Amino acid sequence: MVIIFSIERVRNFLIERGYVYTYRDHYRQHLGQDWATSGRGKPKICNVYIKVICRVVDAKALAPYAANSGFDTLSEWLSTIQILNRGKKLDGWLYRVEVKP
Repeated sequence: MVIIFSIERVRNFLIERGYVYTYRDHYRQHLGQDWATSGRGKPKICNVYIKVICRVVDAKALAPYAANSGFDTLSEWLSTIQILNRGKKLDGWLYRVEVKP
């Protein structure tokens, strides 16, 4: 099962730093080894390892990870989450995604 990084700055952070913290509105059944892409039907960017960090029901859970999310501020990250999730209430999961050879 692939993980999609549609936001260019987040993809770049992942590739340059070797990891990124990402919020998803659903629990991923497939953790561990996987691969990343920029969108459905797009080519593989890299192999990754995905680890669940915690359940997220409010912004306080994301605050410690904001500096490693690919966004400049927690507010910017939250705003993008709202856009991508069509304004749904914050209720999802935080994952650490690491680049693997």
